[in-house]
This record gives sequence, C-alpha cells and structure tokens, in this order.
Amino acid sequence: MAEQLRLDIPWPPLASREVLFFAIMPDAADRARLTELGKQISPARLHPAARFHLSLLGMRLDAGSREKVIADAQEVGGAVAAVAFEIELSRTCSFGNSLVLCCGGDTAASMLQLQQALLGAAAERGIGLWARGGYCPHLTLSYRAPRVDPAPLADPIRWRAREFVLVLSDQGRGRHTWLGRWPLM
Repeated sequence: MAEQLRLDIPWPPLASREVLFFAIMPDAADRARLTELGKQISPARLHPAARFHLSLLGMRLDAGSREKVIADAQEVGGAVAAVAFEIELSRTCSFGNSLVLCCGGDTAASMLQLQQALLGAAAERGIGLWARGGYCPHLTLSYRAPRVDPAPLADPIRWRAREFVLVLSDQGRGRHTWLGRWPLM
C-alpha cells in the first residue's frame, strides 16, 4: 500500500525571539530607491522594503520582563527631544554576510547623538539601557549576500529623519510592529 501524504500534521513553530529597538525609518519613496540600489549592487535576496531601518538602540525581551521593558522603552522614547537631521547613506560594505549601506560622517554623528539622548533619558529614569561599543550606523539590505568591497555610492541616498520609532521585531518570523513613534524637531 502506498504511503499517504498527511496534511493534518502542523509545521513545527519557527524559532523566534523578540527584540525591541529604536530606529530611523525611510519613507516609501526612499525604500523604493533602496530596493533598486540593492538590486543593482547584489544578486542577494533583499529584506522586504518595509523592514529597512537604521537601528539606534536595541533590547532583548524575555517572558518575565517583556511588558515592563516595553513600557520603559516607550517612556524613554517619549522623553527624548532631539532635532531632525539628514540621513546620508554614502557607501556599500559587508558586515560578515550582510550587505549594508553605511552612513556619512554627519549622519553617523547625528545618529550617535540621538542614541546618547535615548541612553540619557533611560538613565534619568533609572532604566538600565546600554549600547554596545563600536556603533556604526548602517542600513542592512540583506543578511545573505556575497561580500562586497567597501565602495562609495555614485549617488548617495539622502532623506531627512523627522521621527524615530520603537519597533518590536519577532526575529525568525520577519515581523516588525511599531510600538511608538516620536517626532524629531
């Protein structure tokens, strides 16, 4: 008797972990430009454009402290008053197997200043956030890409960062949920 294909057996759940992070998000027009640029510079499968972002500061969540960490992060985001600034993605490079676009000097300085404002707001409230050393602001286009040599972009991607957001990422499932957004003045 031939073996039958069983369709009633559920797939095992994908491994996931939740991560919370503050980020700068490009708008729809800039996401389209980023997608086109990514296609030009690499044959790799790109991230969905809706998930393109520049990370500022991230936190891991665990079941025991999940709601408190989210509430604390929302409080920190609401406490930060920072100015709008120009984003300039001016060169390609690889971080391991990731294809990334790196920021120019003024953008990197502005991103670091916003990150420090978030850390300062957390410290004022007794919330224990910290940043890893060696922060290099960048936008990841793909995690599985052939390595590329660092190279300047002939036509850098630029936009004005007018807000920052708090994102809940369900890594392993590719879901991003915005939990807060705050204007940059």
